[in-house]
Amino acid sequence: MKKRIIAVIGTVLLTTLFLNGSNTEAVIKPPVIFVGNENVTGGKYIIGKKSKLMLNIKNKKQYKKISFRTKNLKKVKVDQKGTVTAGTSGGKGVIIVTGITKEGKKYSSDIKITVTDTLGKYSNLVDKRTQNEVKKYLIDAGIPKKNAEAWLKDVNEYNKTIKNTSLVKKGYKKLGLNAPIYNDNKIAEYWSKKYNMFIGYNCRITAFDLLKNYIKTGENTKPNTNELFMDSDALKNSPYQKYNKKDTKKFETLYSSINTVSSTNVNKHIGILRKYRSKNNITFSHDKTKASLITVIFHSYISKNENELFTGHAGVLVPVKNNGYIFIEKISFQSPYQVIKFASKQQLNEYLMRMYDTEWGQNTSKPFIMENNNVLSCYHPVR
Repeated sequence: MKKRIIAVIGTVLLTTLFLNGSNTEAVIKPPVIFVGNENVTGGKYIIGKKSKLMLNIKNKKQYKKISFRTKNLKKVKVDQKGTVTAGTSGGKGVIIVTGITKEGKKYSSDIKITVTDTLGKYSNLVDKRTQNEVKKYLIDAGIPKKNAEAWLKDVNEYNKTIKNTSLVKKGYKKLGLNAPIYNDNKIAEYWSKKYNMFIGYNCRITAFDLLKNYIKTGENTKPNTNELFMDSDALKNSPYQKYNKKDTKKFETLYSSINTVSSTNVNKHIGILRKYRSKNNITFSHDKTKASLITVIFHSYISKNENELFTGHAGVLVPVKNNGYIFIEKISFQSPYQVIKFASKQQLNEYLMRMYDTEWGQNTSKPFIMENNNVLSCYHPVR
């Protein structure tokens, strides 16, 4: 009898624990707010003036109704789909997301929003102090000293050739919502005085120079180099040989044009890019360097049956102290080198999308941003 009573008590206890566990799992959670693939619930987000931001609620199926409202934000609108539109006024405030269950219970979450007219600060690496600072960031992130010094040699040669025209002469300067303006005509004049055939290095070459040790590709790749003819010309007429045959093939495979579909759906193109990189065994050594390759991928619509993806811009993102980043880029062949200090990847997304999302009403999809082989965590269009 005693054994039977103990067994019954044990069964009751197990049943109680099971039910309690089920109830715990069934508890409704407050709305979980995402921007792209980044969970920003209870956190902060920086948005530029006249920009848009799409808030996604990951657990919205738990609710009968989701609503959005702003607090202490001037000229910032948010519709009931979660689209945030910033006006022309800066400031800080909160967006509150409220979820109402079928039973009428309310749960809420929030995100702190900063509307700004500046995205960080930039340098053209004219002074030695800034050069040494950036060099240390690169080496600390795992970039070989040899690569960092070779890149700085190119920077110095470029700056000397254009006589520092339009460049930040010392340290850093505030970066607004639009790209810095340089005196392109004067720069081209100085450049052509020294070089006849050499057009200079561009963003893709610069990024590859720094990260080539940590990028791997398959052995028998067949890259499409349609969009790389100017890169090839620059490498052919360079003052010195940059790459051997193996590195050249790796470069071409990484930045190859890729056949895609006729669609404005960004996710379709992301899937096709990932398949190409997987098929060609394109990998990045995450364990050996903290630096990452940032690529802005464009969709080129030629006809309904002719569509391509290509790397329209590339740069290197390096984490620095206080959870910030530096972004290293070269705007174009004869345009300057830039190092931009960002407080977050959110600012990087804002900068790149404002720079390159410039088409409206076309048959193309919006450009998208990759960090190594993944979509940038906070990627989203800003227009």
